[in-house]
Amino acid sequence: MGLRDWARAIDLADDRLTCTILEGPDPGAVLVEHARAMRADHILMGARGHSATRRNPGSVSSHVVAEAPCSVTVMRQPRAGQS
Repeated sequence: MGLRDWARAIDLADDRLTCTILEGPDPGAVLVEHARAMRADHILMGARGHSATRRNPGSVSSHVVAEAPCSVTVMRQPRAGQS
């Protein structure tokens, strides 16, 4: 599933939603810098998948939530069998 397909459920007008794929050695810093450059007013990002290490305080989502110049919503898809 592509980013646009995933974002379709958010039901925003095309001019209100930008899907961007970024790369860099520090993903959290790259996301925060991109948000500043784009003057983003809200970041909607997927949470890390379920794993034993997902609660590490140095996670990408933790970094973005702490440093972003805008609102941040971290979303997680429900596990199979949950709604």
